[in-house]
Amino acid sequence: MLTELLIGIAIMVICLLYVIISLDDINSPPTVPGHFLMGIIPQINKEFHLMLFEFSRQYGNIFRIHMGMQTMVVISDADLIRQAFRSRHVTARPQNDFSTLLNGFGIINSQGDLWKSNRRFMVQHRMGMKYWGSGMEMAGKRIEYEGSRLLEIVSREFGLNPSNPEEVLNSCVANVICSIIMSVRFHHKDERFKDFMNNFDEGFRLFNKTGASLFFPFVKLLPGTRSTYNKLKENREIMRAFAREIIDKHRKNLDPENPKDLIDHYLVKMEESKEVADQLFHGYDPQEQLEQVLLDLFSAGVETIKVSLLWSIVFLTHNPDVQRKVQAELDSVIGSERMVTLDDLPQLTYTKATIYETLRRSSVVPLGTTHVTTRCIQLNGYTIPKNTQVIPLLHAVHMNPDKWDEPEAFRPERFLSADGSKIVKPDNFMPFSVGQRMCLGDHLAEKEFTFFFASLYHAFNIRSAKGQDLPSMDIHAGATVRPSEFKVQFIPRQNGALEHARRNVMESEVPFQFLD
Repeated sequence: MLTELLIGIAIMVICLLYVIISLDDINSPPTVPGHFLMGIIPQINKEFHLMLFEFSRQYGNIFRIHMGMQTMVVISDADLIRQAFRSRHVTARPQNDFSTLLNGFGIINSQGDLWKSNRRFMVQHRMGMKYWGSGMEMAGKRIEYEGSRLLEIVSREFGLNPSNPEEVLNSCVANVICSIIMSVRFHHKDERFKDFMNNFDEGFRLFNKTGASLFFPFVKLLPGTRSTYNKLKENREIMRAFAREIIDKHRKNLDPENPKDLIDHYLVKMEESKEVADQLFHGYDPQEQLEQVLLDLFSAGVETIKVSLLWSIVFLTHNPDVQRKVQAELDSVIGSERMVTLDDLPQLTYTKATIYETLRRSSVVPLGTTHVTTRCIQLNGYTIPKNTQVIPLLHAVHMNPDKWDEPEAFRPERFLSADGSKIVKPDNFMPFSVGQRMCLGDHLAEKEFTFFFASLYHAFNIRSAKGQDLPSMDIHAGATVRPSEFKVQFIPRQNGALEHARRNVMESEVPFQFLD
């Protein structure tokens, strides 16, 4: 009798689940078939963004996938991404083991009132640059200083030896964001800086290893995953301790009347009355929020720019004709007596087109930033339920052969007017995503990338050494899509760029401090 009752209950549960799933499918986007429990996970046989790109060619610009216990809607059309991400109902972030680890702090994975108020605060203070009048003057000086350091280090340490530029790019790019938001910079050979960057990279690696627990929460209870998860927690504590040390130094020297950077602006707010401070922190611990904000801004401000610069070297090594055109423009605008300045950038039309083509062709963040719906919405005639993850497939936006002629080819001319005199940005180009959660520092990032790129190619011819293969075009996907490690030669050009860079380093009046 009991057995029959249990069988009856099981049948009822199965029927109920069938009804729920059927109702959920009403007016839903096309769904990629998958395993009833695993979803599409067993089908993954290549880099995830490439597999989703294939699905987009088969199922259309908007489709649905299941991965374990997660349901996701993938959008591969630029106009639909804009429509979705400009909605105030598509601004939340996924809630999973990683977001739980962060306890809702920061700017990347926070949501609700905490995210809104902190984003507004950073926009108002221009990430700490408000007190500089135009907001970009001092930031510009710091970018130019690091550009000078980049040329000086490459010339002095690389010589003509084939070299991997990643470490020095890491240091110069990191010092821009660190000097702006923290007023500190690091020697590129400093052991503490190396340890910090190693821990930074290790955090990304550990996160990638916990992927299964994002779709099956019980997986983190298994010994191997639990060990990785614990290491990730330890890694976060190490990173937080580093941020805490910098904050403590600021607190000791704080002048509330003259905040010098983003940390100072936060500390001033933290010293105000609880009622005023709570308008920014909404009951969250202010210290922990500031620590995670710094780590979020650092990760967002370093990895994508560094990887984009690496890709630019790969692409121009494979396309020497583009390198020659870039250098011809640089010689015409800058001449041979000095190095590039930020004031030169608006005149570098072909160079800017090359930057945009690098961003399009590499799509270093191919899946953009996953959003979550806060209520049921309608998109392109489909119903997307509340709490659905929405993935902007930027790789498809940038590589769709229906939108781009021969998308695999590297052609800066795609971004030029017919006469080559003006930049044209097609609608199907969104390297920094769109909407309320798009990159906070997109203008600063683009300026920094363009300046470092132009400085390198004005000062050096960059090529593979004789007898060596060109850098591989193979990708390594993790937090970003990066090229394989490579070595190239940096051959000084016959102009005054390097000497100008050396003088800039010696005579600079940029205010910063080295971390003791």
